[in-house]
Amino acid sequence: MKLTGDWQIHGHDRRGRPLTIDGQIPGEIYPQLHRAFVLSDSPLRGDDFATGALDWVHKQDWTYEKTFTVDRGGQDGGEEGVEGARILDSRKVLLVFHGLDTLAAISLNGHPVGKADNAFRPWTFDIRPLLREGENTLRVVLYSVTAGPAVASVSSSPQSWIRKPLASFGVPHFPAFPGCGITGDVELIPLVDTVWMSDLAVRVCKNGDQSRFAAIKSDWLVEVTMDLIANEPRSDLAVFVSLNIPGSASPPHIEMCNVNTGFENVTISVPLVVAKDSVETWDYADGIGDQRLYELTVAVMDQSRGIALQRQKRNIGFRNITVKTHPSKEILTCTFFIEENLIFLKGAAVSPIELFPTTVTFDQLDYMTESCTAANLNAIYVPGTTGFLSDRFYDLCDQRGLLVLQECAFDDRVQYAQNLNMKSVEEEIRYQIRRLMHHPSVIAWIANVEDQRILSAIEKSAKLLDPSRPLLRCSSSPKSQETLALLGDGIPSLPATDILKQAIDFTDLSPLSEVMKARSLVVPMEAALQNVKSALPSEVRTCIHDLGNDHGPKSSEEITSSISYLTQCLQALELKSEIEQRRRSHKCTGFVYRSLNDPWQAPYPGSLEYGGRWKLSHHVISNLLRPVLVSCQADTVDEMEIFLSSALLDALGVHVLVRIYSLRDSKLKWTKQFDSVPIQPMSTILLFRGGVTGTNKNPDDLSLKEHVIDMEARDSGSGRLLSSNWHVVGENRLPSSIFNKRPSLDIKVTGVSQYTSAVWDSTGRERSRVDLVITTDSVVPFFNLDNSRYRGWYDLGCTVLIPGQTYHVSFYPWPGENGGLKASAVGASEVQASRKAGGRDRLLQLLASKKRSDSSAGRDTRLPEASQQWSIVSAHDFVASTVQVQTLAGSYAVLLQAVNDKTASSTGFNRFKAPTYRAPNTQESSKKYIWTTNVEDEDAGGSSSRRGPQDSPH
Repeated sequence: MKLTGDWQIHGHDRRGRPLTIDGQIPGEIYPQLHRAFVLSDSPLRGDDFATGALDWVHKQDWTYEKTFTVDRGGQDGGEEGVEGARILDSRKVLLVFHGLDTLAAISLNGHPVGKADNAFRPWTFDIRPLLREGENTLRVVLYSVTAGPAVASVSSSPQSWIRKPLASFGVPHFPAFPGCGITGDVELIPLVDTVWMSDLAVRVCKNGDQSRFAAIKSDWLVEVTMDLIANEPRSDLAVFVSLNIPGSASPPHIEMCNVNTGFENVTISVPLVVAKDSVETWDYADGIGDQRLYELTVAVMDQSRGIALQRQKRNIGFRNITVKTHPSKEILTCTFFIEENLIFLKGAAVSPIELFPTTVTFDQLDYMTESCTAANLNAIYVPGTTGFLSDRFYDLCDQRGLLVLQECAFDDRVQYAQNLNMKSVEEEIRYQIRRLMHHPSVIAWIANVEDQRILSAIEKSAKLLDPSRPLLRCSSSPKSQETLALLGDGIPSLPATDILKQAIDFTDLSPLSEVMKARSLVVPMEAALQNVKSALPSEVRTCIHDLGNDHGPKSSEEITSSISYLTQCLQALELKSEIEQRRRSHKCTGFVYRSLNDPWQAPYPGSLEYGGRWKLSHHVISNLLRPVLVSCQADTVDEMEIFLSSALLDALGVHVLVRIYSLRDSKLKWTKQFDSVPIQPMSTILLFRGGVTGTNKNPDDLSLKEHVIDMEARDSGSGRLLSSNWHVVGENRLPSSIFNKRPSLDIKVTGVSQYTSAVWDSTGRERSRVDLVITTDSVVPFFNLDNSRYRGWYDLGCTVLIPGQTYHVSFYPWPGENGGLKASAVGASEVQASRKAGGRDRLLQLLASKKRSDSSAGRDTRLPEASQQWSIVSAHDFVASTVQVQTLAGSYAVLLQAVNDKTASSTGFNRFKAPTYRAPNTQESSKKYIWTTNVEDEDAGGSSSRRGPQDSPH
């Protein structure tokens, strides 16, 4: 019997008056109060979390109450009557809480049932003696973890002894919401003629791995372990384990084990032998192989009656990944192998997807994991501050081939208290390892804790339950044997203004408003602005602090939007430099960067904004994490080095082209070609070192200052684009010349199409995309396309556009948002938007005259809502309403205009001359049907064609 759904929640409001609201379980107290309109705004909005306005929520106890009926219902009582009869006839009735956050006292019909003190494990109680026929009242009192008698007698900080998510205490850079809630399902399980199978664990190991069944010799061994709870001693039970292999001529693999139970829990282990040639292996992302999963069924059978009392299923994979470590067991010294081939680990540390875990949706997890594979990541690091995620997350990682490095939910920044309940901690670790060990994506357990009691408990459980996976240590101190790089927190960047407006009022959008300062928990906002200031030309640099204080709603949004783009540019530059350095290192076998995602609408170092939109840094990562990378290091303006790196498992011949363009006049100054360069698997070679001289009829040395180095690598055999990269050289991180000229861009939509690709969507669903072609008349550094109307991503972003190149860009809308695009006649044919590109300016204003003419002609120019099926979209409407172009020159113009406006208002004249904005003419060719076609890459010389990541060798 499920007891989730409607509950009543009792407490007191902010004035101390009694309060009762209707709540939904699972759920934390803060979202419950918001849904009941007790909190007028989301707890994540504004700066209430920092001012103490919400402290009344976590400084009191809350009581969750559920009244349910257990009734036989007579002969015609239906399913509810049958279930009620089974409950009342049982000697044992188990009350199971799959999540309690955190300090709880449970009672039934006024009688105490038990207590709980750990949010990372389930709690089970036998309530049959207290259960009565008819109405029953279940009450859960959740005690405050920051005030009251439950914590008053403890001198240690709550996070040092209360086992709840560290993020709820604000560790390390989150707003603190140390509330409470029933965070998992609640159910009644009667034991009449059945048993309850709990903590089902499946471990797949290769022949020779450590196993309690060491005498069994096979290619693969599947160990199934479970706890059985019965209401009486039974000798007629058996456990059947079967593995279904679709397409196989042989019958399913089946193993049986007879079971004798008593009144106490019984732990059963069943081995299943699987021949190597009967299954395919599960392989990780990067196009190495398929993520093949097999359904394993475990059933408890009543042999006397020949019926199944309970069944559970798990999807398992047979993986050949091994981990080799230094004797120190430090994660930074480990290397990963698939069979005998070294894996270059490309990972990111995931932050909490939501600060209230029960509000996380499957769509969010699906979008985030697909964004990882689309950006060529092959691993996700789950730190202790994020804790253990839901089963759906690990299922998605299994499906997409993402390797998971799982930390236990501890952090070495916390000094754990002596009164920590170690028995509950041991049960927590045991439960989580058994819950996750069947996932082939989980390749290592990690202990990031210095407390020897906790460390010993983790080591004991990992060695006993899952000896085939390594237990690694995570230490912040560098090691001389370091091979895996754990990159730093990075520079926090502002999300787009439409994301900020979800939680911040118009009047508080200014970067230095009190609300924005309160939300800058990683780095103070003043320091972030100083970072932007140091990269800007002098005309704006002296005024950036004043601009950040501007409180005009319209100007604040524009200024914040430009500053947001600049912070993302700087974040992308730092991450680009670190990743390139690691990939050039001969010793480095991978890296993990922090952080993958923003957990809320605030400045944060994630590469995905809150909600999943790609920041500029995620586009950079997508490009740099292709298996082949050509990169440049130019520490001075007189000398450079060109490197070629490969993470492929096979040798390859590569054609490399390097060109240098001036940022001042966009002219080609130097070019060099490397033909059929052989590169070995998992290696890096130095292609060029020296000054740039004596080429292109230029006998003098060429200073690299105020130039951009454009690089591309192609397969020598097929000509396929393997890598395209760029490097900007100047006195500052953002050379001043790139701010001065606003380029003219041609953006043309060539079609809307359907596609199915394992690269972008390993689930094989049919997806849609919009294809665009972009050309430019000048060099455009840090060019980016954004889209705030529809969720999805462009496959080309944060790049340098070169004149004479044709860039084929695709936008991939997310089907969870609007059902995807459908291939159709493009209503406006080809729309060419020649424009002076600006920061986050919508092309809508450029095409306003065209839309007015359409309206006057009686055409329907309305655009589909996000919730509707996006079935027919004209090229005109797509460009006009969704394409947002971001360039440094555009952002600079916005800031410079703001400086002019301030100066004019105070002195009566403009101090600086901002670049003018010229709206181009919009041309429309004759109507025709336009469909997406695959455009072949042309030769590198002269005019050429480039595409996004779909050209990468997957």
